[in-house]
Amino acid sequence: MVVDFALFYWAVIPLVNYLLGNLRESSVLKDALDKSGFIPKDFSILNALVPTFITAWAINDRTPRFFSQYSFKNWNDPKFNHTMSLNNMVLASADTPYYFKPVMIEGHKSPFISGDNVAQSPALYAMLNDIQNNGVDKEDIRIVSIGAINEESSAISKNTGLVNWAVRLASLNAPVKRHTMDYFANQVLREEYHAFHKFEIQMTVA
Repeated sequence: MVVDFALFYWAVIPLVNYLLGNLRESSVLKDALDKSGFIPKDFSILNALVPTFITAWAINDRTPRFFSQYSFKNWNDPKFNHTMSLNNMVLASADTPYYFKPVMIEGHKSPFISGDNVAQSPALYAMLNDIQNNGVDKEDIRIVSIGAINEESSAISKNTGLVNWAVRLASLNAPVKRHTMDYFANQVLREEYHAFHKFEIQMTVA
C-alpha cells in the first residue's frame, strides 16, 4: 500500500480543522480590511502608486491568480478575471487556510485562499513580472525581503517512528519551495552582481 503523506498533511489535516470548526469565517478578515480603511473599496490595482504584484489561489479552478497592473490590462479571459478591486485582491491573497475559511468574492465562481499556496516566496514571481511584463532590466532590480520566518528543524532521532517521519518530511514541503524560489531569484541577481537581501526570524520546529 502506498500512502501519500503530502496529501495527508496538506489536505486531510486542514479538512479535519475545517470540520471541527477551528477556522474563522473569511468575513472576519474582510471586515478587518474594510474597517482599516487602508485600501479604498473603489480602488483598482491601477490606482497603486508603484508596480504591484499579488498572488492568490482559486480552489475550484485549481489555478493561481497573479494580480498586477499588467494582468489587469492584458489578461482578459473571463474565466480568470483579474480585474477585481484592489481591496478584494488583497483579501484573496491574505485568506490563509490555516486561520480562515476560503473567501468567496462577488463575480467569481471559485473561492480563494492565500497566495502562499502559489508562491512561498513571491519575490521570484514579482521579479519575473517586472522583467517580462514591465520591461525592467534585471540589472536595475534589487530585492529586499522583510518579515519572513525561517523554520529550522531540530535533529530527528534515529528512533523516530514512521508516522513522525512522514509528518516531518511533509512539513518540509513549504520551506523547500520557499528556499528554492529564493535561490533562483538570487542566482538571477548574482549574474548582475546584485544580491537578494532577506531579513527573517529564525525559529526551531520541534
